Amino acid sequence: MISAVIFFLGGLALLLKGSDMFVDSSVRIAKYAGISEVVIGLTLVAVGTSLPELATSVTAAYYGNTGLAVGNVVESNIANLSLVVGVSSFVSPIIIPETSISVTIPLMIILSFVTVLFIRSGWQVRRREGVFFLISYASIIIWTLLRLR
Repeated sequence: MISAVIFFLGGLALLLKGSDMFVDSSVRIAKYAGISEVVIGLTLVAVGTSLPELATSVTAAYYGNTGLAVGNVVESNIANLSLVVGVSSFVSPIIIPETSISVTIPLMIILSFVTVLFIRSGWQVRRREGVFFLISYASIIIWTLLRLR
């Protein structure tokens, strides 16, 4: 039991240090390349922080634990919207970019609604639907990047 607590605390400390290094490096890359921090946040940081969730969901789906895969995605979004934004706003006020208010958040709501339709109707998210979500993500990123130029 004590070793589990030590590993947990050590992992938490490394996670916090790694997060600090990741954010600092992302901001430096953005400034060096003359790229908006919003663009770095929408691409590099968003993908980088989503990779653990992606690995968990893919592994769970591969082994037939689809409930775990869906739960991971749904709860991760709820945690990001409430826990992460809530705790971050205690540290410093969060200024939401106009692009997020006018485009990104409405698209997120629409895609969330489509996902709920899949789940509530008993549909399965198969390759065709997966391709739809991947194309949606790529389209949103490309459109946002073109708009921010």
